[in-house]
Amino acid sequence: RALLAAGLFLLMPAAGRPETAPTCLPSGRVVGADGREFPTVQRADRTLACMPDDLALGREVHERFASLLPSHAFETHGELPANGATTADLYEALHAISSLQGIRYFSVLHRGERELFRAAHAIDGRGVATDDPVPDPGGSGVAYALVDDASFGRAPYRLEYRTADDAILLIVSNLLPLRFLVVPLIDAERLLIALLITPEGPSAAGPDPAADGVAPRHVYGLVAAVAPSNTFLEPVVEASLRSRLAAMQDWILARAATVARPESGTGSEAGAGSAGAAQG
Repeated sequence: RALLAAGLFLLMPAAGRPETAPTCLPSGRVVGADGREFPTVQRADRTLACMPDDLALGREVHERFASLLPSHAFETHGELPANGATTADLYEALHAISSLQGIRYFSVLHRGERELFRAAHAIDGRGVATDDPVPDPGGSGVAYALVDDASFGRAPYRLEYRTADDAILLIVSNLLPLRFLVVPLIDAERLLIALLITPEGPSAAGPDPAADGVAPRHVYGLVAAVAPSNTFLEPVVEASLRSRLAAMQDWILARAATVARPESGTGSEAGAGSAGAAQG
């Protein structure tokens, strides 16, 4: 009987046993074959290894990821150096949708560096070009962008902004199906890009407001999509998603640099960033 019980235990499905939590790779940058540096990107499985869940904005990303049920997903984790910029500065800087134009990525298909977004500008609800959005004072807003993407062509996207507990969340999703050449790849609302900026050492106790602008911040990135698997297009999809996530994290670093404050400005004068600084 004991042998029978042991045999049955071994045959039990793995889902019935406790799973080991996935491990987030150390933050940092790796060097490609051409010498270009880019953020470390790791594959995400059924659960996210890097995205924190002890902040409300992080939990929102976990929930969006779980409801999407993606076939392909990747994460990244980096650091924003302390540069005197406050959370309000960074939040405003990320509303400069036009600054997405010209960000670069490494193309596996072309074996070289290329522009990811050849054009980018904000649009209104009717699709008409408009100025970059102004952050909502309530810390939550939605904007729209028309982007000419090197991989997927011209397409509209929704950008959702949140800020709470000294953290910032930007979620990007596609409003129309995305294609590679003439082949449909990703249906509408089936691409999720999430970029979360948190204060140093996020915890349930909350961040230290006194550290705003004078301490490093963490940057967590996620790209997930429902796209073809086990086809000749899978390598193209995965390479595009990986490079897209790395490029978007680099964009965050570039935007943070535009609102860096002088060392003398990290005290009581470090308020919300000016519109001119955000536009960079």
